[in-house]
Amino acid sequence: MQQPNLQERLTAYRQWRTRIARSIKELDGWLVENRRATDQTRACIATALATIHADRLNVAFLSTGGRGKSELINALFFHGYGRRLLPSYPGLADICPTELFWDSDQGEAYLRLLPIETLGAGIPFARLRAEPTHWVHHPLDIQDPEQTTNRLREATQTKIVVRTDAIRLGLAADDPAADQGPVEIPRWRHSVISFPSPMLRQGLAIFDLPSLAVSEVTAELLAQAQIVVCVLAADEDVDARHLDLWRRQLRAAAAGRQKGVVVALNRVERLWDQEDETVTAQQIAQRRFAAAAGLGIEAAQVFPVSAHKALVARVKEDKDLLRRAGVEALEAHILTRLLQIKRTDHISGLESGLGPILERNRARLGARIERARARLAELEAFRDKSSALIDQLLVKTREDQEVYMRAVQEFQTARDTLLNETKRCRDILDRDNIEALIIQTHTDMARSWTTAGIAGAMKGLFDELRRAMQAIATETERVRKLVRETHEGFQRDFGFDLAATKVFAPMKFRVEIELLYQEVEAFRRSPRLALAEQGAVIKRFHEEMVSRARVLFDQLRSAVDVWIRDSLEPLAGQIDTHRVVMERRLDNLQRLGHSKNETERHIAETQAQYVELARQLTTLRTIYNTLHQSPAPEAAADANPRVAAQRA
Repeated sequence: MQQPNLQERLTAYRQWRTRIARSIKELDGWLVENRRATDQTRACIATALATIHADRLNVAFLSTGGRGKSELINALFFHGYGRRLLPSYPGLADICPTELFWDSDQGEAYLRLLPIETLGAGIPFARLRAEPTHWVHHPLDIQDPEQTTNRLREATQTKIVVRTDAIRLGLAADDPAADQGPVEIPRWRHSVISFPSPMLRQGLAIFDLPSLAVSEVTAELLAQAQIVVCVLAADEDVDARHLDLWRRQLRAAAAGRQKGVVVALNRVERLWDQEDETVTAQQIAQRRFAAAAGLGIEAAQVFPVSAHKALVARVKEDKDLLRRAGVEALEAHILTRLLQIKRTDHISGLESGLGPILERNRARLGARIERARARLAELEAFRDKSSALIDQLLVKTREDQEVYMRAVQEFQTARDTLLNETKRCRDILDRDNIEALIIQTHTDMARSWTTAGIAGAMKGLFDELRRAMQAIATETERVRKLVRETHEGFQRDFGFDLAATKVFAPMKFRVEIELLYQEVEAFRRSPRLALAEQGAVIKRFHEEMVSRARVLFDQLRSAVDVWIRDSLEPLAGQIDTHRVVMERRLDNLQRLGHSKNETERHIAETQAQYVELARQLTTLRTIYNTLHQSPAPEAAADANPRVAAQRA
């Protein structure tokens, strides 16, 4: 069966997102209609909708200069324009990173350029992104390809500055032995292109990252990318130093999230003219395995391609040349892996955010349906019973009410105990305490006169963070046992049918802090630390390591708060449901004593209630199934990269 093309699969993905958003809104309407909406649930739903609305399929392309990366991007995504949309800059490795997408909020095509001088302004990049006054804005006339091409070429401009200015901007080393003459630097720090191509309209975003240098812009874009395509030259030996740098950059950008890595061995057409095809195949195979080994991926994720020939073939509609150029296998793998990662990320996010809301309400409806069924059987039995039996049931109901009152008292006691027992967790994770450690470390590093002092301050901070993480693991395990014992007590004493208590596993946070600790160890032991300027060391330490530790503890604090908050919620729900049942049963039994017709009416009401509850439960099940539905059913066929490589 013919596989859908890229445009069709992107369209299917966008339609899937639309279905997801519709189901989230349906859940919101259901909660409001059934008076189950709270500030917390509305906030969760608003967050989920905002995430779906802002969703993008981010693909980053990474290479050194002169490897044909921009031409590969043109061949993969913009060949329909009959010309190169992105300008090429052969041999230039330090041109500014470019972000290419369609700005649906603004609804216009434009080029925005961030001047390189903002590097010295001391303004965080995230703030610069949100303030248009810092950018140079150029509208694009998409009806005039020449104007668009010429305008986009501005992103590749450079400028000549004195060396002191380059050093101040961090674009040259402060080395007295180096040539003190003028320095050529990029004119722009970052370029953003909004362009209404069909694929970009479907949510695809392309990050063109030509520089090997570690920068705030490159790091942020790599962190946002779900797929990273590393572009190498098929006609050159693989540079192990570049691969090692990329591997470290990608590991830092992943931060525990799933990320796909693909290698494109470009310019393979330069090997086609060799007389011995066996030698050509061996060269390509060797460079594929070298690239795979250097980046820690499988050889099947390395694709020999010819961007130049692919672009020519697509413009001329030469299918044989296009097949030989190899880009079809590459683009199929990129999109398949991208959709897999996005589906996993979305479902994981929806499961953690909306999953508990759905599960609580499904469980509540299921319990109410079971009680309605039991009440129906009870009412039908009452229909032919004597007044004496009804009196006995009234006595039983009052006894159940006494049990309910005892359960309420026990719950209040358990809640107070849990709040007291979790105080230690809250103290450890207090944001002010963590921030105080970071500020103190920054002060110690700034005051230190020696490299050893700076390295010691780094180690001291992360030793404290590791101890805090260990203390949290100990405290949460103690609290978990307390919650489990509380649930077991209610099951034993009151017969509550409770699901297993939610387990809080801090292991993933401990693993993340340990990995970060190892990275700090490597950084502070690096021989380069002694040669680097103190301010640059402190800045890099805070931007690349301390900031990630701060985010990690914020995530841990949020996870612990949610876990503690949700620990006793099932008990509260059971007690509240028990109260409602008792009140309704008492009212029903009192009315049953008046007449048989009254009993029949109650049976009809209960049957109607049962049907309505079943309908509501079906609605929630449909919403759940939609949230877990695949955006592209055919994606499973290409899940294995080896299969995609064999098809190529």
